[in-house]
Amino acid sequence: MSDKAQQSLSPLNSQNAEVMEISTTAVELTYSQVSSVHSSEKLQQLSLFSTLTRQPVKLHARLMCSTVIRSGLSALYQVVSSDLRYKPKDRAQYLAFKELQRTNQRRHILSAQQAYFDWLAENDPLAYCVLDPVVSVHPDYTTFEVFSKDESCYAQLSIAHSQLELLSPISCGTTNVDFSAHFFQGVQQLRQYKTTEIHIGQQAIGLETAQQGQVLAKQTHLPDSWLRGLLQIQSAMQLPGDSFKLAPIDLYNVLHFLRLNRDVKGKKRGIKIELVPNQYPKLVLEPWEKVIESSAEPWTGSEPKVIRIWGRRRLQHLQSFLSHTKHISVHLLGSGLPSIWQAQGEGVGLTLVLSGFTAANWSQAARFDLLLPRHQTINVEQFDALLSCLQKQPRCLDALASELSLSAPDTLALTQHGIQHGLISFNMLQQCFYYRPLLDQIPDSHQLRYRDDVSADAMNLLDTRAVSDVKQHWLPGDTIELTTTLNADSKSPISTMIQVTDEGHVSKAECSCFTFVKQGMSQGPCAHIVALRMAHFQQQQQPESDPIYERHYFTRRVAESEHVYLVQRHQQRVTLRWGKAGTSLRMQQWVFNTQQAAQSAVNEQKQRLLARGFIDATAR
Repeated sequence: MSDKAQQSLSPLNSQNAEVMEISTTAVELTYSQVSSVHSSEKLQQLSLFSTLTRQPVKLHARLMCSTVIRSGLSALYQVVSSDLRYKPKDRAQYLAFKELQRTNQRRHILSAQQAYFDWLAENDPLAYCVLDPVVSVHPDYTTFEVFSKDESCYAQLSIAHSQLELLSPISCGTTNVDFSAHFFQGVQQLRQYKTTEIHIGQQAIGLETAQQGQVLAKQTHLPDSWLRGLLQIQSAMQLPGDSFKLAPIDLYNVLHFLRLNRDVKGKKRGIKIELVPNQYPKLVLEPWEKVIESSAEPWTGSEPKVIRIWGRRRLQHLQSFLSHTKHISVHLLGSGLPSIWQAQGEGVGLTLVLSGFTAANWSQAARFDLLLPRHQTINVEQFDALLSCLQKQPRCLDALASELSLSAPDTLALTQHGIQHGLISFNMLQQCFYYRPLLDQIPDSHQLRYRDDVSADAMNLLDTRAVSDVKQHWLPGDTIELTTTLNADSKSPISTMIQVTDEGHVSKAECSCFTFVKQGMSQGPCAHIVALRMAHFQQQQQPESDPIYERHYFTRRVAESEHVYLVQRHQQRVTLRWGKAGTSLRMQQWVFNTQQAAQSAVNEQKQRLLARGFIDATAR
């Protein structure tokens, strides 16, 4: 073995020593066998082995349509194995992998995988930091849940028992199942003309397995940020937003265009969704301004709006499931925030939640943190009664409120508390809450309350009102510069500045604190920079009654071209820019005697543009 490979295999590797400093939650998963697919001339058997460390869960049934399950499980595997974060080239890791591959060539599949996980536990404990799929067997549904490694994508596959022919009584509960590349390859070989059976349990049924008595043990280290992101995504599924429907062909047209056109470096990579009452929604792909008109049903909202979302390449996970989909329901929380895509088939549904950012995008993550409810004191007796109700059978919000004799907001607060502690899940397709313990032990809520220590310090600065008088100045290229002076615990005030692009990314940041002067942004932002970004989000959610500065962006699409109007006011000065998007805009300015007169002129201009059919596309 080469020196580089030996250095990578060494548990004393300095890089691994740094990784070990990350706060994690250890989860040990033990399986009696590796999940696999056994096929004969007329029968196919999917054996999903559940972990031996959790309560026994059992499901043995015959599938009515094996191709639907094949597409759904394939989508789950794509999500659980996806990681779109930047990865620098590491030749030493590759050499170590090739050496391990040669060593395990002649081993049984169970022994080979066990050797691989043993090596990971000793040398790189965070390399395999994704939890195996969480499977919940309920009286009416069976669900599979996965979360990507880069914290950008969550998927839930729901299978109604009406689509199954149960061969034995079920045992309800929640567990983890082995979901390896070996099992995924077997799933790809499922065919509709063969009878297909699925078995979920700790032991095999009707199969002769080799090497009895051996077990497969995985020591999984879940970073607290990953576990917190999973619980946050599930909490976001209950937040209010804008919903509309797409036909499967509409999403296919989007994916087809993206597959034929590569992203342009330095250009926008989002999807603009134009929603106009009583009109079909339009999906505009940037930067080509390609318009995909939907065909499912008109939008039923009250006012027109434009919402931009990111993470469009991750929609490819739904492609294999489109042929089994009747319609797709889309739920948007706002520009740059998570979007929820529900592909509904006959008794089978696949829900895909895109966070809109990865673990590395702290700017958008900070905005998402402010939307979710903060941990608060709840009535323990009421919460225990809620869990008892859900353990009997799933219920919707109104049924829970009626049974607990509570108001809907109080019941919703209890369910949010249960979701953030990993005890409850929400199925958007059924609009029901399920009792689903994510782990054997309840995660430490104090450990998961904040994304990291920097976020905790930033939130403390906001709570103590140390961030005040945030000044904003628009720069060329739709970039906003935010500045403030923080009165923190230091002896002198701290001056902080950030520049935010129209994509929501921080392009430049400066701070006079000791941490920033010492390391800059090499180790991430300091607490003052994060606090300034959060304070700006709060100002957007609660605009002032008489602001000094305001900016409004209006758009109207004519065929393939987009006409825009930009209305800005700074005290008594009003600036109007207009023209075609992507070209040099014409400009006109007025100066009024008073600030009230300038604001009246802006309101008049807004009403005139809305009457002409323009949409207020100001970031929300």
